[in-house]
Amino acid sequence: MEPQDAPATSPSAQQLDQIRMILFGEFIRDIRERFARMEQQVAATFADVRAEMQQQHDALSERMRADREVTEAQFTAAAERYDSGASAWQARTEALQTALDEATAQSEQRLNATREHLVQTLETQYNDLTSHLQETQARLTDAKADRLDLASLFDQVSAQLRQAQDEA
Repeated sequence: MEPQDAPATSPSAQQLDQIRMILFGEFIRDIRERFARMEQQVAATFADVRAEMQQQHDALSERMRADREVTEAQFTAAAERYDSGASAWQARTEALQTALDEATAQSEQRLNATREHLVQTLETQYNDLTSHLQETQARLTDAKADRLDLASLFDQVSAQLRQAQDEA
């Protein structure tokens, strides 16, 4: 028999895709679903942290505004009653304003530090997850290549057996 007359022993691309889907389809879908869930969890956690930080910021701003209004109201009332004591109240108000500004600055620093820490943590977790997925994908690719080599070897053995049988 000539090589042209031998039956085609290599599977078609469609057959290889079907074999791949049978062997790896469920695992790949599972990995994709897990990755999507993890992305959703990271996004939800980040949104929760952002919302909590915004809520804390808003509460602190409201508290500072209320404290400032109280201080200003106290100052105004004292100034109306005691013109001579106005300078003392002004000094107290300035001291409170300075303390409030310092507290605000400290709160903003803590908020920024917390935000940076959370961003770094999320980035680290994302990078770890991405690295793990890339390693898993590389292992799957290697395993797939090994199976393709084995399939090719089986095809060659099959062809040789058929040729030996035809010659016999």
